[in-house]
Amino acid sequence: MPMQTPLIVITRPLPQGDRFAEMVADAFGSSVDILVAPVMRIDPIPVNVDPTCDVIFSSANGVTALGQSGDGRVAFCVGNRTARAAQKAGFETRIAGGSAEHLIKLVLKSDATSPLVHVRGEHSRGDIATTLRAHGRTVDEVIAYQQSEIALSGDALSQICAAERVIFPIFSPRTAAILSKQLETREINCAVVALSDEIAAEVHFAKEIDVAPSISAQSVIISLERHIAA
Repeated sequence: MPMQTPLIVITRPLPQGDRFAEMVADAFGSSVDILVAPVMRIDPIPVNVDPTCDVIFSSANGVTALGQSGDGRVAFCVGNRTARAAQKAGFETRIAGGSAEHLIKLVLKSDATSPLVHVRGEHSRGDIATTLRAHGRTVDEVIAYQQSEIALSGDALSQICAAERVIFPIFSPRTAAILSKQLETREINCAVVALSDEIAAEVHFAKEIDVAPSISAQSVIISLERHIAA
């Protein structure tokens, strides 16, 4: 009997989940089945950031939730996708290597003198503002969005449990923690491709965990290819 095609379960919030699903479909076509099943929803919170302050974005969600024109101000961005969103909003961007640690180092190496505001979600890792303040930088922080948990639907759980092999690409520690809570009692033949070691540490429902070689969606696609070909 031929093996079933692997099921790629994409749990990113929308619209990021749909965009990544398109990347997976373009890369693998009919060799995989794709299920888009977000376990988080991004809910913006109205905030007011002083227009004279430069900003720190640790996620593209922060740019969207802020909804403020950059007017040429500097935005320190965790990675390329966040920087693209900030550029579209009119910020002059500085781009870090994809993690909170890289973002902190980028700010500390800069010669910026303006006050900074870290625009972040309710759940955030890395203690960015606290660490920067400890190094003498003037940094405030505002919570611009909530990451509300969504339970996997009965239909999604049925597809996941029935699949011969499931692969979860995971892009945030909170997503990993939510999935672990929802799936740890399920019997699933699954593997995880985590965007970072920090994310992999939060996975408690899969024995096979792979960490992408770099912090980018394309790197996750490369890691998925290894699992699909296995």
